[in-house]
Amino acid sequence: MAKVLVFADTVSVAHVVRPMRVATMLQALGHEVVFALPEAGRALLRTLDVPSVPVYGMALDRFHRALRLLVPPFDRVGLDLCLADDLRAIDRVRPDAVVRDMRPSVVVAAHLRQVPCVTLLNAYWSPHSPRRLEVSDNVLTRIFGHDLTRASLSHTGAPTMRHVLAPVNAQRAAHGLVPHGGDVFAVFAAGDRTVLLDHPGFVPLAADVAGQCIGPVLWNADEGDAPPTERPFVYVPVGSSGAPSLARAVVRALAASDANVLVAAGRHYDKLADLAGPRVVAARTVDGEAACGAARLVISNGGSPQLWQALEVGTPVFGLPSNIDQALNSRYADRTGAARSLHALRATPRRLREALDAALADRGLCEAAQAQAGRVAALDQPERLRLALHGIL
Repeated sequence: MAKVLVFADTVSVAHVVRPMRVATMLQALGHEVVFALPEAGRALLRTLDVPSVPVYGMALDRFHRALRLLVPPFDRVGLDLCLADDLRAIDRVRPDAVVRDMRPSVVVAAHLRQVPCVTLLNAYWSPHSPRRLEVSDNVLTRIFGHDLTRASLSHTGAPTMRHVLAPVNAQRAAHGLVPHGGDVFAVFAAGDRTVLLDHPGFVPLAADVAGQCIGPVLWNADEGDAPPTERPFVYVPVGSSGAPSLARAVVRALAASDANVLVAAGRHYDKLADLAGPRVVAARTVDGEAACGAARLVISNGGSPQLWQALEVGTPVFGLPSNIDQALNSRYADRTGAARSLHALRATPRRLREALDAALADRGLCEAAQAQAGRVAALDQPERLRLALHGIL
């Protein structure tokens, strides 16, 4: 069997835990696995029984602040520090293949060491997807608004992305790889093979590409207190990249309804603890899997991890996306019939209140969520991973 070096990135919790789950599957398939991640993510590694090596990584807050300001989230100095550590890790482990989630420097390191590179990403970032960008909450959309910005994406998207991706392209060119210009889909999917972390059919793909879909990578991201069970509630996980202001807006919008609310504030707890009241529980950490299973509705940031944690147990989702990734995921989630979404930039108090009331009253959402749970349960993920990596491992 092969030796595989799996790289994680700390720009979000998902980019640490997803490769952890894939590493576990690779172990189950009989491969030897070594995990590489920055120090900021090591606390999450306690559940993974594999050797690890440290690498340089970017801080989560800095990454998301850069995206809001439309400046490159990966600067050249940081990318070169990542590349140096990636090369050291490869030289130390001498793997047969590397796996990455985000972390574009790994593609360059694998090229320089002539090691196959496998890239983990959501199906909506595949170059074979419909390739339609969505609006993010940034300095331009704050000026021009959601609707005008979305209408102009086809004209402004590529130049903006070319600027944001300039350091990635410069590093690629410096080491003999073709730059991707403003093609963010190509940057995200770069490597010798992609493994798509969505259910086949979630995103329209050709049959051969859909074969790379192993299904959503599920985990209990918020191990913590058990959720209350004495009365039905709406579950609001803020997430590592979530905005506390959106959690506040949700609680205000639900105030006139009969809904009880459980807010999992995570690292934002100090900013949200004052939300607690007669019908609102604000907790630092919550057992996310149990909370999703007991909730009437999960109101999330629209991202993939929280969507599938809810749909795995048949609970519908209302998404409030604010970045491109969340908005893309929400677009396809809405098409399943098991979710609804409202972009955070369009979430005026009235719109949000009306949208949440409609979601809570829609029995069709629950039925569609149950159907999605059945589809997820039917997937044999390790076997799909084995087939997706045929010829690499």
